[in-house]
Amino acid sequence: MINDSQVREVITSEIPRMAIDLSMLKDDSSLCRAIACFADYTREAIQDHDVDEAMACFETAYELLCDGSATVKNTVINIYVNSVSRLVECTQTVEDHVRMRFLRLFGEEYFTMIYAPNP
Repeated sequence: MINDSQVREVITSEIPRMAIDLSMLKDDSSLCRAIACFADYTREAIQDHDVDEAMACFETAYELLCDGSATVKNTVINIYVNSVSRLVECTQTVEDHVRMRFLRLFGEEYFTMIYAPNP
C-alpha cells in the first residue's frame, strides 16, 4: 500500500521529469500539493499533445488510485481526476484515444463525481 509520504517517490520513479517540480514544493509532506502538481503536469502534457507522457501520467495516477491508502485514493480522485477530467472533457483538441484511456482508467470515479447529488 502506498501511503502519503511515498507518493512523491512513486511519481518521480514513473515520471522522472516530475522530480524537479516536486522537489520545489516547500512542504515535503503535503500530499495535496504533490497531487495538484502532478495534475498540472498531466494537463500540460495533454495540451502539448505529448500523448506518451500523458498516458504515463494516467498509468501512474491509476497505480496511486489502486494501490494507495484511503487518503491517497481520495486525494487522487478529488484533485487529480477532478482537474484532469475538466480538460479531457471540455477541450475539443484532446485526442480521442487520450480521452478514452482516461475514461477507461478513471471512468467510475469521474461519473460518480459528476453525478453526485448536490448538497
